[in-house]
This record gives sequence, structure tokens and C-alpha cells, in this order.
Amino acid sequence: MEWKQTVQTVTFYYNVKRDCRSLCYELHRLNNSRLNFKLIFENNTVTIELRLRADIKWPPTCTRNFETMQVEFMFTKQERMPWMHYGHQVVKRVGTSIIRAYEEYEIVANEPLSNLVHLLVVRARNFLQILPIGRHVTVQLTDTGTYKSRSYTPVPPCLHPDDMAPNYTTNCLCFMIKKYPNGAFSPVITGLQTGQSLLISNAQGSFIIEIFDRYPVIHMLAAGTGLTVMLGIIQRALVRRNVSVFLPFSK
Repeated sequence: MEWKQTVQTVTFYYNVKRDCRSLCYELHRLNNSRLNFKLIFENNTVTIELRLRADIKWPPTCTRNFETMQVEFMFTKQERMPWMHYGHQVVKRVGTSIIRAYEEYEIVANEPLSNLVHLLVVRARNFLQILPIGRHVTVQLTDTGTYKSRSYTPVPPCLHPDDMAPNYTTNCLCFMIKKYPNGAFSPVITGLQTGQSLLISNAQGSFIIEIFDRYPVIHMLAAGTGLTVMLGIIQRALVRRNVSVFLPFSK
């Protein structure tokens, strides 16, 4: 991991190469001066434990460059002073197999967007993950003693900074979920209240957004909450260079 700093902040980032497609980031806070980064590539996984020289505040501010897909993690220092060095890091490389693992998330917002569609914002305590665009996660919860699970694709917290999802912080994930009144799962998850919790897995799937960069025009067609996968694609397109939009509407 590379680093840079100001008097108030310290930022860590991984220099992404052009062939690093759909890189997934996972970050665990072990304590206020120890962090564990996991970088999941197509062919291998790298874990980096950072042992910092001083304490930082959680969560970081995360900035993603949609041209290179590089992410910067900026932490506020507990004490405002320059660091002569950041500390040290321990790097490990492991195989390509990705084991499904779950983290506990707390509901911090559950807002109806329509009669049947809810926006859920969920937050992990000492963990955050930045999923590749188009990847999904498995959501698991307990209903009357029985474990149930479904797959959902997280959506961006906003498409414009002035319209941020409620209570969002960088250790949150956002979901648009359609409620099926007679369904086995959606009535339960859309009925969760603030403060209740559920389990969410690491990134799943094999969608690679970068393979579409070769095409000058992309057509997207979705119905209902099938739009969720496309919102990440739209967000990336809006902040990239040389983007033109054609919106046909039927009356």
C-alpha cells in the first residue's frame, strides 16, 4: 500500500494496473492503529496488515477513481501532527479461491421509495467492502428460527452528491428491494427496523464492467428493481470522460 498525508489525515491506496479488472476491496479495523486490507483480484488475493504509528478514526473517507478504479482510503488522525512514517505493513498472497464469509450489518435506514420498493441502508461496525460494479452479495437473516437468504446487488448511495442515501457512511451498503407480499423473504427484510441486524456476505459473481469499455455505445434495458445492477454502471459512466447519453421515452 502507498500512503500520503496532511497534518489532519493519512491516506492509503493501492496502485492499480490497467489489467486489474474488477478489483474488490475489503477492510477490517482490528483496532484504532491496526488495519487489515484484503485486495481480491481475478487470479489471486493479497492481504495487507497495516500497523500504524498512531491512532486513526473510523470509518475512512473512500474515493474511487472510475477511470482507473483505484480507491483511496483517507483516515482522520486522532492527533493532528505530521507522521515521520506511517508504521509498517505485512503482506501475504493467497490462492484464487474465495470463501464466502459473512459480516453483521445494522439497519440504519429503511425508507419506502414506492408502495412496494424499499431503500435499505445497512452499516457494519468494523468492516467495509467496496464491491466491483455489478457484483452481488448474499443477505442472510433469521425468521422464526429459520435461516433464509437471498442475493441482492448493492446500489450506489447516490448518483448526485446532493441526493445521498440517509445515514450513509462509507462502511454502509445500500439496497433497493422490492417487497412481494406473499414472498418468503422480501416482506421480512423490508420490515426490518432501525437497529436490527442481518448478515451479508462478501462479493459474489463474475461480472466485469471493464470488458464493456471497448464499446462506444451500450444499451441497457431493465424492469422494476432489475435496474439495481445498472445504477452502478450509470454512476461510473456519469463521471467518466466523453460520455454522451440518449434517452428514448415512450408515451
